[in-house]
Amino acid sequence: MLRQSTPWYAAFSSLLEIFHKCQNAQVAVLYALTLPVLFAMAGFAIDYSGWSGQTRKLQGTADAAALASAREWYLADATDERIRSVADVTARAQYQNENGSAAQIHVTTKLDEERGTVMVTVTQQRQTYFTQALASQFPDLSAFAVARAFGGGRVCMIGLAERAKGTIKLNGRAKITAPECAIYSNSEARRGVLVSNKAEIDAELVCSAGGADVSPGSVSPDDPLTDCPKVTDPLALRPAPEVGGCDYDGTKLVDLSQPPNVRDNLKNLTNRVFLKPGTYCNGLVISDINITLEPGIYVITGGPLIVRSNVALFGKHVGFYLHGKDATLDFDARTIVDLTAPRDGPMAGILFFEDRDAPKNQEHSIRSEGAANLLGTVYLSRGILKIDTNASVANESAYTAIVARKVVLEKEPNLFLNADYDATDVPVPRGVGPVGGNVVLER
Repeated sequence: MLRQSTPWYAAFSSLLEIFHKCQNAQVAVLYALTLPVLFAMAGFAIDYSGWSGQTRKLQGTADAAALASAREWYLADATDERIRSVADVTARAQYQNENGSAAQIHVTTKLDEERGTVMVTVTQQRQTYFTQALASQFPDLSAFAVARAFGGGRVCMIGLAERAKGTIKLNGRAKITAPECAIYSNSEARRGVLVSNKAEIDAELVCSAGGADVSPGSVSPDDPLTDCPKVTDPLALRPAPEVGGCDYDGTKLVDLSQPPNVRDNLKNLTNRVFLKPGTYCNGLVISDINITLEPGIYVITGGPLIVRSNVALFGKHVGFYLHGKDATLDFDARTIVDLTAPRDGPMAGILFFEDRDAPKNQEHSIRSEGAANLLGTVYLSRGILKIDTNASVANESAYTAIVARKVVLEKEPNLFLNADYDATDVPVPRGVGPVGGNVVLER
């Protein structure tokens, strides 16, 4: 054993100290050399985790865009440009809702007409934080989805006015119930769809060519899509019925047998008059009487069709052609209106058809509290359909579709746009109703 006082011990201690210092220095050098590598690995791991989340968001965006564009393929004009536009609008809206900005995503769409599928691919540059120097070496992230449409999809309302605020407008406690079909507004205005106060829309799809204002109203189950492509008037090429000479002129049907105030219950009306199809010049006014319309086309020209209080109006397989200035609808509050569109002929599937040369923005009013059955298509390409009642409308119709310049709901109506096409023999005009498909994601 070395003694501490001997020179040997002192020399040995000096060697140990030198060796220890050399060992610490070597470790420090190695640590200094490996530290950047460790940081790079940690940074890459963090970025990689971020890329996984980014890919999931892109996948959700691609899924939503594929479903919307596949549905659109059938619901409206099946052009490549339109499908691409819908896919792009939907993808950006979906991504922006989740991330605040969609400026950096790129959307491509491919149609397979034989299989009835739409493939949407969404691509984005990788978001890097710790590996920015290597970002150019990494390929962009992408996700794709394939959706297939089949069966019968549905369009139940189109607002055609392209510049108006509130082309589709709901106020008060008004509601549209259309869970199985789509609603479109062609207005480019910032508030092309306007749902205010406590109004509601429940529809499979609400799509506005411009913007939508649904505050404090509500749209469900999904928010409206905005900046959508416009929908071509699906009935624009449908020939109008012929207008012959006057079969009846200035017709006013009034029950004078007793004053109207003794009949509080409309269903107790017993004095029934049967009306024949034909051309009714200077309008048709019905008051305090029970009318049954024989099947056929009723041309109302030069004046309105007015159904006043204490009237029950029934018609199976009837169509009204509203020809010229002042040919409008006016259904008063205390009425029963039960109408079914024709099965065939020039107005097959169309309940009301407005003259395409009529003045713009003529108002057609439904205030009836008993209009439970309006089976068919309401086509008012120049006019405004105003539903202003406190009752349900068309709730018993197998289907109801509306194509109008503008649609306005006020007070507390609940307009039902049913789509039970198999429950009736009344055809649905091409371009509305079952022109779409059930849509599923294939991958």
